[in-house]
Amino acid sequence: MKLIDGPDTAAALTAEREVYSWGNGGNFILGHGDQRSKLTPTRVSALDNVPVQAVAAGLFHSIAIAEDGDVYVWGEGKRHQFGQSYFPKPAQVTIQKYSVQNYSSSFIYIYIYIFSR
Repeated sequence: MKLIDGPDTAAALTAEREVYSWGNGGNFILGHGDQRSKLTPTRVSALDNVPVQAVAAGLFHSIAIAEDGDVYVWGEGKRHQFGQSYFPKPAQVTIQKYSVQNYSSSFIYIYIYIFSR
């Protein structure tokens, strides 16, 4: 299991490639479809059947990269990260072809201007 901590949230990526999140639910950052905070790890059900290889949690939004390279985002995007204000649950987005080797919370901002829907 890999633990990812954001400013007010945390996430876990299990050996089974499932994503769990907990903490402050504001701005839909937990990916559960609502803004309720969670005190215990809760599976991000929108990513069921999506084997995830990496997760990053930022201040306002989160990103997951699937094993097949697909990118999923959720949380606040009103600063033009995603082209719309909010993604309450993980949504698949397409990006221009880039190779990403290392993942960290700061990697979220690499994608600000390369998302398209």
